[in-house]
Amino acid sequence: MQLISNLYYQKHENGEILKMKHLYFCAEVKRLTGVDLQEGVPDDAAYTRLSEKSGIDKDALRTLIKNIGMGIYRSYVSDVQLKEYIDGMNDILHALKS
Repeated sequence: MQLISNLYYQKHENGEILKMKHLYFCAEVKRLTGVDLQEGVPDDAAYTRLSEKSGIDKDALRTLIKNIGMGIYRSYVSDVQLKEYIDGMNDILHALKS
């Protein structure tokens, strides 16, 4: 996985890096909480569960996950956006694992 992401990084394909990270993020969230973020739009109960498990505000989770979802389908993801999205996913995973 590291080698592949390095190739995308060298080619400056931020959208592909975001997609790979999102797949990993969704798999970890499902493993840790049972919430499936890949199966359609998460409902209010999914955000409530994530909030309870992570200690992160439900509205903040909703906004971040929605923005990441929209970023995946953009034709261009800037370096700044990529960093924000990945940092957000890492923050959520860190909170869920704590």
